[in-house]
Amino acid sequence: MARKNHAAWQIGLAIGGVALIAFVTVVGLVVVFAFSGPSSTKTGQSVQAGKLTRDEFRKKYTDASKETILKDLGRPKSTSDYSDNTSSWHYGGMTRDPISGKDDSATTIWIGTDGKVSYIDFN
Repeated sequence: MARKNHAAWQIGLAIGGVALIAFVTVVGLVVVFAFSGPSSTKTGQSVQAGKLTRDEFRKKYTDASKETILKDLGRPKSTSDYSDNTSSWHYGGMTRDPISGKDDSATTIWIGTDGKVSYIDFN
């Protein structure tokens, strides 16, 4: 009978050890991913931390080329073309309202006939 108890204890310790290692691994992964922060996917979504205010965004991108916008912000969620050869590029909230401190829900970049940013609108 003592041998059966001894074997049961060994099996229990082995299972407990495996469970403890699995638990520590999962907790470690959660901590790593939780503190690594979000990253840009270049699909019209900016990095959450460090969003620019509206004025900072305007200063940085007014008169910027389409190439610069694509390089910095990625592809827009959608675009609209107009008969006067201008277009608007629609992104998810890329900026922060300086008064409320809340993230804007949308940013629209207007591209002029020269291929550069002529106006930026925030919602």
